[in-house]
Amino acid sequence: KCVFIFFGVVATYGTAFIQIGRFDVISLVGGCAAGLFASAVLMVNNIRDIPGDARSGKRTLAVRLGESLSKRLFVATYGAAAAFIVAASTQSLGAILGLFGLLAALPAISTVRNAAEARDLVLALGMVARVQLVVGVLFAVGLIIR
Repeated sequence: KCVFIFFGVVATYGTAFIQIGRFDVISLVGGCAAGLFASAVLMVNNIRDIPGDARSGKRTLAVRLGESLSKRLFVATYGAAAAFIVAASTQSLGAILGLFGLLAALPAISTVRNAAEARDLVLALGMVARVQLVVGVLFAVGLIIR
């Protein structure tokens, strides 16, 4: 939850306030989507570390949920991010361009869902980070061209 708040909402909403001098809905909603993407990166990392974390007594969300539910939560993260992008598009139609970036999530989702070994999840980490970049760029371009 701290990753969502500080790497998403606070970073995006706070930066928007500094740049435009006020808070607005698109910044908040976009920040929520960004926070979900940052959380997805952390979730993949934590799924990879479940065996070691469980042995050492770490109680991450992935350890508590187990591998199967953690993978489902990972997928749901993208669904929630899509909902936030759609919500942003009610304020600025161009924001909908960010949804096209979610197509880049399909290989990451497939890799995480089918991962049998930690090295599969290491590969997924790069994919998940790229999704965050692609969606962010397309979302921003959509807001610029609106």
